[in-house]
Formats: sequence, C-alpha cells, structure tokens
Amino acid sequence: MKQLEELAVLDGRFSDIECINCHDVGVRKGVTALVFSAFDTVEEEKVAIKFLDPDLLGDSYRQAVFEREPVILKLLNGKKRCLAIVHGPSKFDWAFDVAGNLSSLPIKFFVTNWLDIDVEPYFVCQDKYDALEKLNVFRNTVLATASFHSEGISHRDLKSDNFRGFDEDGNLVVVVIDFGTAAHYDMPPATSSSDYPDMSVGAPAFSAPESLIGLAGYRNVGKSTDIYALGALLYQLFNPEIFAIAREKNVHFLQSLTFLKAKMASVKSFEEKEELWASELKPFKYILEPPKIEGNGHSIPSSIINILDTLHRNMTVFDYNLRLSDLDTVLKKVDSAIRVLTNQKLDRQRAHKRKVMREHRINKLCLKEKKLTDYLALKNRLESKC
Repeated sequence: MKQLEELAVLDGRFSDIECINCHDVGVRKGVTALVFSAFDTVEEEKVAIKFLDPDLLGDSYRQAVFEREPVILKLLNGKKRCLAIVHGPSKFDWAFDVAGNLSSLPIKFFVTNWLDIDVEPYFVCQDKYDALEKLNVFRNTVLATASFHSEGISHRDLKSDNFRGFDEDGNLVVVVIDFGTAAHYDMPPATSSSDYPDMSVGAPAFSAPESLIGLAGYRNVGKSTDIYALGALLYQLFNPEIFAIAREKNVHFLQSLTFLKAKMASVKSFEEKEELWASELKPFKYILEPPKIEGNGHSIPSSIINILDTLHRNMTVFDYNLRLSDLDTVLKKVDSAIRVLTNQKLDRQRAHKRKVMREHRINKLCLKEKKLTDYLALKNRLESKC
C-alpha cells in the first residue's frame, strides 16, 4: 500500500492515491482486492482503483475472478446504474526486498468511476431515516440490480456495503459495486476448480440457501440468488436484527441445509442436483418459512406491513423454484407501499394546514372580539365622564 500511496503518478495518469478499504489499524472490507481512491489527471475527476491483493497471487480462483470483473464491467459500460470501467486492466510492478534481494511482481489493477454517496448507513442506522426514505433507497437497489440482470449478469454477492450512489438533480441514484463474484450467464467457470458445486459464494448473512449448499456456481440460479439477497436487505432496512440470525431461529433451516448439502455431494451435474433439490426438499416445504419482516423492534408503518411482508416472504422463499423471479413485480409492490406512505404524508400535511388555518381564523376572531371589547369599554368610560 505504501508504495502505491507514495507514487507521484500511476500509469502516467492517476495521482493522489490513497487506500480506502484496508488500513494498518481497522477492519478491512473485501476479500480479493485493495481499493484506492485517486485523481484522474486526464478526465480531471476522482476515481477508484482496484488492485489484486498480493497475498492472493498463489490463489488461482481469486486471481481468476479478479480478472473476470473488468470483463463484466465492460459489458455494462454505458448503462445507467452500473459501475463503469475507466482504465485497464493494467499492471503495476510491486517491488519488494527479501533479505537484500530486490525483486518485483506484476500486480493487476483496473480503474472505475468514483461514487460519492455511501448507501450502507440506510441499512445499518435505520433509526436515522423514515420509511419513505428507506423504501426509495430499496427501490433504487432493485433498479440497479435490474440493470445488470437485463444483460444476463448475476452479482451473487449483494449486500449493504456493495451499494454506493451519486446525486442526480437532487435525487439519489444507487449503483451496485464489487462484481468480483459476478458472472454472465454464458461465462464458463472462473477456473476448472472453482464456481463449482461445493463452493459457497457471497456474504453468508445475505446468501440464499442454494448458495450456502454449493449451487452458487450454476448460472441458472444466479438471478434468483440476487433476489433472495434483496429480500434480506429489505428486512435489514426495517429491523435491528440481522436477517441471517432471524432465519436461523427456525431450527429446521440449518438442519435442512446440512441434509441437502450431504445429498448434493452424491451427484455431479447440475441437472442431477436440480432434480435432487426438488425431490428432497418436499418434506421441508411447510416448515421453512422465512422470518416475518415485522421482527422485534421493527420500524415498519402499520399501513404497509401486509404489502412488505408478502413481498419479503416471496423474495426469500427457501426453494428458488418458488421464489419471486420478476423484479418488475418487486418494483410494483414497493411503489404501492410508497404511494400509501406518500398519501398518508399528504393527508397529514393537509390536516396540519387545515389546523393552522383554523387556528389563524380563531386568532383573528379573538383579536376582533378583543378590539370590539376594548372599544366598548373605552366608549362606556367616556360616556360615564359626560
């Protein structure tokens, strides 16, 4: 990190380099990459630079997915609500000294546009935002997901810190970042030994059941996995408890995962696994309900609980074959909830306005009455003197 931060300019273009996801003291975000902010002297704007972590140079899978990310981003270039690649992929010669022997290793990197607004606080500091603000942010995350789904790409690691945004005419536009685990429907596995059935992909707190038991590498389930993660994020917007903890309160959840994972290990092809999934899941069908969205300490207005509970339940169904698969339907439900809250807000504003106007009229009448009373009192005093 120090070598990079001390560079005057990288690739003759990027200056003011500063690490933003890993520090000497503190918690690191991300597994595969070191992320830096920098200034693009060509376009004269701030950018983000993503380097492969040198510690992963011996990890063929991590290297492969790092190399795949800019390929995916180039497929999305020009699409609104999608991260844009600005430069690269390229290489930086990382110099190091081992017992007086100077050497260097080429470290791969690429550059993307910079996004100013951190969206994660909406999901972790719920008390700071009202329900309308939260729903508008969630609507934005759905639109961002739909933008790359329309290009045949599934993210497979949607979580609160993988969203950022920018301001457009006073409105927040959310963008999904970190496509390190993403895949296009037609892309082969990252390596011959990865994207494979035994591997869990994505953050466990937001991962769908099929991801947790090793089906994440199969392209057929990628979009459904993203929708499950969005459902978990919807829960997170209105509850202090983490979704994963809430779902595991159902003791059958982890038991079912253990059972299904053991069964999946006995077959190889996706077709066999899919058939096994459908047949073995039948006994658990009615005992694997997702947690209700109105958990302990939830902040959902009563007027939209039914809308959001139905939506959340359909997005987080255990069986991906039964899960809601249409993001347009998600948007319609979210828009319905937004309309309810907007109408209630307008009703409150109108009621407040009527109250203020009524109080104003009463005050005017009281003032007129006081003036009349004062006038009559003065008149009586003058007449009594006469």
